[in-house]
Amino acid sequence: MKIKSITLLILVTSLMTFSCKKQGCMDEYALNYDVSAKKEDNKFCLYKTPEISEYLPNYGANTATLVAIDRGTKYEYNKYGPELSSWMFSLYAGFSLNGEKLVSAGNVSASVYSQEPVTPYNKYFMPLNKNLNNYYQKSHTNQVFLPPSYFPNPIEWKGTGDDWPLFNTTNSSGFSGKSNVISDDPSTSTAYTFEVKPMSSADSLVLEIIGQRKHITKVIPSNLSSYVFSQQEIESVGRGNSVLRVVSVRYEKQSVGGKTYFMLNQKRTSKEVFIN
Repeated sequence: MKIKSITLLILVTSLMTFSCKKQGCMDEYALNYDVSAKKEDNKFCLYKTPEISEYLPNYGANTATLVAIDRGTKYEYNKYGPELSSWMFSLYAGFSLNGEKLVSAGNVSASVYSQEPVTPYNKYFMPLNKNLNNYYQKSHTNQVFLPPSYFPNPIEWKGTGDDWPLFNTTNSSGFSGKSNVISDDPSTSTAYTFEVKPMSSADSLVLEIIGQRKHITKVIPSNLSSYVFSQQEIESVGRGNSVLRVVSVRYEKQSVGGKTYFMLNQKRTSKEVFIN
């Protein structure tokens, strides 16, 4: 009888100890991560929307990557009349001599058209900003009620030269149509089929999953409509708010003076999801 009482006491004590363990979010990437939690309850974890970085491929030594992105049109409510629309675009550039570190190419710019009231389609060169890592970028949104800008065809790129020599190249590939993300939310417990609308007018499609922990990318032929990411890849991205993005790419390649220029024209579509 004494042995049974001791056994019962141990069982009750164990249950009380287990039930007293603090529940909480134990995902360190969550906004409400609870370092003192002892029992996992991640269904209440809160996550921020991940920051989206741009995909700038590096093609190796003595190559330059020049990217023009048509980001589409933004519409705004106008209580005095029709919706206001403004076109958005971005420019990115990187120059590599050794296939790794980016180098300076001086002042880099790309041609755009400004639709002036008197002289339509007046071409000018928009300068890109260079950061400390020699990564060039420029994002632009047409201001409502001001003359809008548009990409010409061809797009002309030029640089004044520095570690990378002076250059002037043109990309006449134009832009493809825009693909769309079709698939639903991924799960870290299984492989994930990323489904998109095929886009035959593109040269390739870039599929991206941008999550709390990692940003993974896969380039597929434009006539395909899906790619399967492994369970391990999805798990590496992490749970929480994430973004699926498909980029339709047209590109042109030119070799000048021992340097190769990869010029990419892109359109992109994204979809916010939650990875369980």
